[in-house]
Formats: sequence, C-alpha cells, structure tokens
Amino acid sequence: MEITKRPLNAGEVFSCSFKQAKSIFKDTEILLDFAKYGRDFGTFANTPDRFYVKHNVKGIVIACSYMHLNVPRAMISFFVLKGNNYSEKQREMFEQKYLPEFYTLYKSLNDGTIKENVSHLLMVELIDGEFKLHHFKYR
Repeated sequence: MEITKRPLNAGEVFSCSFKQAKSIFKDTEILLDFAKYGRDFGTFANTPDRFYVKHNVKGIVIACSYMHLNVPRAMISFFVLKGNNYSEKQREMFEQKYLPEFYTLYKSLNDGTIKENVSHLLMVELIDGEFKLHHFKYR
C-alpha cells in the first residue's frame, strides 16, 4: 500500500482519516490518493463512465476508484471537502459503511470471486448531506 497526499488548507477535510484507510488496506498493493492528483473528481471526455456520471451524479464525489480484474495496483482517490459541510458523524459513517466497500471490491477482483473481465468504477457521492454509493461496470 502507498499513500499520496497534499496538505489541506484551513477548513478542508477528507472523507476519511489516513489511519482508518491504512488499517483497512494495509495488506494490499493499492494506492490511496488524498487529493495529490486533483482536488475534485472528473472524467475524461468520451469515456463510458462520463455518460454515467453526467446522468447519475448530482452531488459531489468524495471518493472513487477504477478497478480492473487481477490488477492489484488500483488507486482510491479521496477528494477535498469543506469542513463546515462534513461532520465527524459523516466521517465515521463513511469509514464504517462505505470505505469497506472499496476493500470488498478490490479483494473480489483479485481473489477470483469476480471473474467478469470488465472495468469497475466505484464512487461515493455526497448529496444533500447523504451518501450514495455508485458501482458502474463497463468494457
């Protein structure tokens, strides 16, 4: 496991703590990216996920990962949030309920549980103070 991060500015937070993410992914080859490669989620033009995101995501993406069958070097990106819009209770919920979803998908793609050779986009959206999990598969 590797972690990349950028320093937070005043009033900024991430959806989970480094400590919690490290404890879940400690025995993996995953890269945990805490806004090192960008402050906000975005997609490339003319990709299958762009259509999905455009039509299904109305809030802000707070974490996402593209994972592929038998590719242990996936990356999970955690994006910057404004602290006054994200509570400690929300952080705890994300860490307990949603962060393990990324681990479950990662393990399933690398232990033979999932055999379908498609790409997976897993993301968590924050909309009106509530979380929404998206799992989109594409070839």
